[in-house]
Amino acid sequence: MLVCAKRLYMRSILILLSSILISTQVWARTTQLIDPSPIEISAGITPEQAGMAVSNAIAQKNWTVTRLVSSAPRIVEAEYRIRAHTLAVTIEVQPSNIKMSYARSDNLNYKLNRNKEALIHPSYMIWTQHLADQIRINLATGS
Repeated sequence: MLVCAKRLYMRSILILLSSILISTQVWARTTQLIDPSPIEISAGITPEQAGMAVSNAIAQKNWTVTRLVSSAPRIVEAEYRIRAHTLAVTIEVQPSNIKMSYARSDNLNYKLNRNKEALIHPSYMIWTQHLADQIRINLATGS
């Protein structure tokens, strides 16, 4: 009877350790950081309209403007918080395009690898792409 209890105890410990190892690997997941492609601004759209498209997209996707870096050209830092994660991007509105780039993050496993390439949790690219897509929609619809 004692031998069966020991086996059950050891099996339980192994299952627990395996689940901890697997969950740690999931949370430590990273990929190369790739910012969204620049968003082209069509002829006829003023810098003010482009800035409004960015501001509206930030609000529509539940991001927050954390600071105005520059007014000419318009450069803002926008932040997104979801659960225990925070990410911030710099958005620069230029005459011909809008560029979005990584600014900072918390709990997204940001690091530089041996080749000095930035790595981050894959959700970063999803969340920034959603914001970029909304900016494109707003530019196309004039909102």
